[in-house]
Amino acid sequence: MAFAPERVADSPFTGAQKTVDAAWREQAGDLITGHTALVSPPACPELRLHLGADIDTVWAAAENILDTMRVPTPFWSVAWVGGQALARHLLDRPQLVAGRRVLDVGAGSGIVAIAAA
Repeated sequence: MAFAPERVADSPFTGAQKTVDAAWREQAGDLITGHTALVSPPACPELRLHLGADIDTVWAAAENILDTMRVPTPFWSVAWVGGQALARHLLDRPQLVAGRRVLDVGAGSGIVAIAAA
């Protein structure tokens, strides 16, 4: 069965999702610059990421900025210890990912993908 993007585009839910996505994009810059700092995670001092002081503060800010819209928990605003450890491993051993495709799933903040790039 082939994927039919025109059917997705005509979905009654697509318009609502586009509205949420547009609102998020408009406010994302303010959320990131106002509630995170550009810092280096402890295990990867050569990387700099926009990270929040704590996830609850960033989450509350995201909900306030987007008002009544439901927003996902901002797991991206934390450099989780497991992600830092894997990123450190890849930074120290770039040959493990050189020339390969890497999928970063669930390590928070994209730190593993950044280290693999």
